[in-house]
Amino acid sequence: MTVADILQYLLLIVGSWLTLIAYWLATVALAPRLVERCAARYGGHPVRDTLVGLVIALPPYLMTSVL
Repeated sequence: MTVADILQYLLLIVGSWLTLIAYWLATVALAPRLVERCAARYGGHPVRDTLVGLVIALPPYLMTSVL
């Protein structure tokens, strides 16, 4: 593994992390009450809400990977 490979993975991870943080900050800035309600709901039932999210997100992911 060369330095270029290590930098590629490092920058991929850092870029993904920064993108996630940017989306989170934009969402909090544009819809703070919605974010608070979602956080309260997720705090009550984290496993159930995560499974519901997976059920919603998994079919489009599978369809695009098949296509």
